[in-house]
Amino acid sequence: MDDLATQLKQKQLQTRSDELTMIENLRKSDELTPEQIEKQKIDFELKRKELTDLQTKLDKAKLTAPFAGTVVALYVKKGDQMKAYDTIATVADLSQLTVAANISGDDLKKIAVGMEAQVDINGAGTHKGKVKQLPNPKTQTNNGGQAGGGFYPGGDGNGAQRDSIDNYVLIDLDKFPDGLNRGTPLSVSVITSRKEKAVTIPVAALRSYSGRNYVQVVDEKGNKKEVDVEIGQQTATDVEIVKGLTPGQKVVGR
Repeated sequence: MDDLATQLKQKQLQTRSDELTMIENLRKSDELTPEQIEKQKIDFELKRKELTDLQTKLDKAKLTAPFAGTVVALYVKKGDQMKAYDTIATVADLSQLTVAANISGDDLKKIAVGMEAQVDINGAGTHKGKVKQLPNPKTQTNNGGQAGGGFYPGGDGNGAQRDSIDNYVLIDLDKFPDGLNRGTPLSVSVITSRKEKAVTIPVAALRSYSGRNYVQVVDEKGNKKEVDVEIGQQTATDVEIVKGLTPGQKVVGR
């Protein structure tokens, strides 16, 4: 906007000169007709409006953030050609962090707002919370991970995809730990279902063959035998046994 700034400075000087001329003419008003005086006033007002319009145009060239914050991503450099409403940067209010997790598409189908969650934050322990917001389908970019860390507004101005908080599952913690920074690594576990007093065994103890699920159990004398079981819910480490075992039985892992 250098050219506009130069024009504005010239217009300011010219308007000041016109103002002095106008003052001088008003002192000699007895030598002028009322029509001549009125015309000079109108001409002066038109020139002052041109100055105001230039100042307004220059003021609009300044970009002002809607809130105080920190620039966390910049998508352009000096000299780039821009169109109206192009995004040039991301500004974040780092005093208001949130837990954001990227969850794979299949697991995402099981999640709903309000579900309980556990968040394991590096250096800050495990904390309870609830699902606050799901990804916006229009901007969702799942990559199969389950790690978040506050809010990552990526993008490098070279064609790389710009990240957005709308791409993540947001977790509202019951109590947010003090001293955390943007980008702190964390992992999120969302509790999609819960069963009280379930009988479970380690995954390594479950055996499957031709559609049959069974385990090896050991009796009080140390004898082993195979027992068919019916399984229920399963996690990465445990399997629920719906039928076939009772609590206290010893099973043999593979």
